[in-house]
Amino acid sequence: MTPSIPTTATESPHAIADEVIEQAAAWLVEISSDDCDAEQYAAFLRWQDADPSHAQAIRSMQVMIDQLEHLQQLQQTQYPTPHIPSAVAESTDSHFAQSEIVEHAIQEQQQLEKKFSYRSALSMFCILGILTVLFSWQFLPVNYWLADQRSHYQQWSEQQLLDQSHIKISGESAYNIHFDPTQRRIELLSGNIMVDVAKDPQRPFTVSTTYADIQALGTRFMVQHSAEQSILTMLESKVVVHSKQTGQTQIIQAGQQVMIDGNGIHAIQAISPALYQQAWQQHRLIVDQMPLSQVLDILQSYQQDKIYYRAADLHGLHVTAILPLDDPQQAYTLLQDSLPIQIRQPLPYIRYVHSIKK
Repeated sequence: MTPSIPTTATESPHAIADEVIEQAAAWLVEISSDDCDAEQYAAFLRWQDADPSHAQAIRSMQVMIDQLEHLQQLQQTQYPTPHIPSAVAESTDSHFAQSEIVEHAIQEQQQLEKKFSYRSALSMFCILGILTVLFSWQFLPVNYWLADQRSHYQQWSEQQLLDQSHIKISGESAYNIHFDPTQRRIELLSGNIMVDVAKDPQRPFTVSTTYADIQALGTRFMVQHSAEQSILTMLESKVVVHSKQTGQTQIIQAGQQVMIDGNGIHAIQAISPALYQQAWQQHRLIVDQMPLSQVLDILQSYQQDKIYYRAADLHGLHVTAILPLDDPQQAYTLLQDSLPIQIRQPLPYIRYVHSIKK
């Protein structure tokens, strides 16, 4: 008979902003690591208390942890695993008391790890894998599955549209197609596309993201879109970029790259169109003094692992490199070799990036 998981009332994750859920997950990973010190834990408590939604996100994840503990107890009566305490205790206990609980749990886990057999370690690995799947459910991109066109982590493909335009798509990407007698609009939901636009003077061709409308005045360009920003790379001719948040409008020419986010259109950077097109064909990412956080957002779409980081922790770190998109581990190694950062994998399918204190 398969053990059942107790049903527990949870607060709907849909009421919490996606970025808050991701921040909560990143904090849980950080405070559960061996490197977590009193200063980091105090920072976690400040973040938790800053907004009610922060504590709500932690509680939602804690319910899943509690359910997994119950399942583990039912399946492993002969091989007990260490108790994972609640990251946020809904009681009148002080923050000092919570710190003592965490410290005690860490000591308990270290002692038990010395006694674990291979079978126990393997079972714990499976439990962590289940936990990862449940966490991933919180981030399930429903729009991705309903999109007109989508691709997966290591997929590279091309589509010819009804107007004879071509769209190349790579990594975990998705877009919708809106064509009518007056317009041709591609709604890029997430990911990476290279567009080759067919001429049609009667119907403007536009790529829309969360942050910008990009109207083609020429032929070929690339757009990389994530939750944090959209990056436009002009390969041929030019486009008009309109910021949805600030109302800015700017023409971007061939050989230029620009980032657009909630704060508007940022500084233009010169690039080599031929080099970028070659990199796409070879499944590589070229970056020149790009903020590390932006690089990680792009790499996220090319791998199944979920990447967590705190933007403030990585502030000021920039990357100049050519990174392999088909080999995430090599990309991580190159980043660690060139920057004062550490990339850890505390759980299956989860990567945590943090700066190394000097």
